[in-house]
Amino acid sequence: MGKITRGPEHIGAHWPDLAGTSFALNINAACRVPSSSTDVHLFNGLYYIRYNPSAGKAVSPPTLIAFGWAGLLQTVFIQGVDAACPVPGSSTDVYLFKGDQCVRYNFYTRKNVVGPVSIGENWPSLAGTLFAYSLDAACAVPGSSDAVYMFKRNRVYAHTL
Repeated sequence: MGKITRGPEHIGAHWPDLAGTSFALNINAACRVPSSSTDVHLFNGLYYIRYNPSAGKAVSPPTLIAFGWAGLLQTVFIQGVDAACPVPGSSTDVYLFKGDQCVRYNFYTRKNVVGPVSIGENWPSLAGTLFAYSLDAACAVPGSSDAVYMFKRNRVYAHTL
């Protein structure tokens, strides 16, 4: 079993490059950058940043989602992201969630592969459940090429694609 190696501490103290930004106050969602072994995307409100946690350095400045994620223009996602995770088995795609909407987005072509659609439409087995209305977090199931964990309050689903 692992152990805590640092913290808890303020985000800006842990990652000084984020001090003085809105990211030091709150991070709404985070996910690994496709095909990167070092970088993550952090989302806060209307903004995102590409960050290398190991180096403690911002790879990009805080940028409006609308400017950096062209396929999301004219969608609810330019208002923020509630949860995000890499698509298992893909080196290019991420899932983004906002309210009851989800999108599968190709990071390199900057286009939506699927959606935006309702979570219940994309995953019919979730229709009518608490998860169809919004997610708190999501992540790929370690070691799986076709499953994600979805979290809402004190509940979790492991769901295949």
